[in-house]
Amino acid sequence: MSIYVNVTQDLVEKVLGPPFFELGGTKSDRERVAAPGAATGLVWTSVGGAVQYIECVRVSDGVADRAGSLTLTGQVGEVLQESCQLALSWIRAHAQELGLIATPPASTSKLAVLPHQAVHQASICTTPKGSDRAECTAHCKCTTCTFPHRDPHQMLALAGAREVESAPGNPSKAAVVQIANPASSWDIHIHLPSGSIPKDGPSAGITLACALLSLLSGRCLRADTAMTGELTLRGLVLPVGGIKEKLLAARHSGLARVIIPARNMRDVEVDLPAAARNDLEIIPVETLTDVLKVAFDPPYLLLPRARL
Repeated sequence: MSIYVNVTQDLVEKVLGPPFFELGGTKSDRERVAAPGAATGLVWTSVGGAVQYIECVRVSDGVADRAGSLTLTGQVGEVLQESCQLALSWIRAHAQELGLIATPPASTSKLAVLPHQAVHQASICTTPKGSDRAECTAHCKCTTCTFPHRDPHQMLALAGAREVESAPGNPSKAAVVQIANPASSWDIHIHLPSGSIPKDGPSAGITLACALLSLLSGRCLRADTAMTGELTLRGLVLPVGGIKEKLLAARHSGLARVIIPARNMRDVEVDLPAAARNDLEIIPVETLTDVLKVAFDPPYLLLPRARL
């Protein structure tokens, strides 16, 4: 006599108990990088590779005439702290090409009119307080303004600009302002979850840079992509160790794409099983500029540097 049993997931959990390990690629995993300032990295541990999320938040807009602060939490070691500072320094040095600050006009290197794009990247509007949406649209030709309106001087401050003088005769009361660099003025907090586990090493360099740029630009990184690689102050991506273990961890977590240093491709060809190579899109990069093109969707392209 044969007995047929329909084996389902509920039946397995009832017989064996709840699972000890959770497979990646779940909705909760994707939601961890669904907001600006979050990135997915890869780390090597004594028991294999693992996915390491990085989170950044803006604590405040900072104070005039004071450089923004950088706070790190999550049991980070000295080398990892240096990687955080290095990533922020690279972004500060290239803030203009990254579109974080306005391009100054050719006539002066200090003053610039706050551009329309910079205003709306900060989700604000320079239309005078009390205007309705129709008046705002007629003024700035944009329908993405945040209502209700606030005082224009407060809005300029939120956009990272410091007023120098008012523009006389302008009905919109637009001001000539000195554009501040949010990468230099914001107070930023970086956290690496799993705070009870010590973390160190240089391989999170490009992940930290992408997380910081995601926060500063307001753009999200791709949720299906993880990355690993050491970053230099010139923006070069150097090889790291534990590539096999890191890529296997990415595959186990359900990620589709992994960004690695180009000089680590020989490790992929020699050590990584063919099944893992077929399941993952492995993207070699040589510079942080290459990383930004593939980590963001659409690609994050640098603007040409203005020459005065």
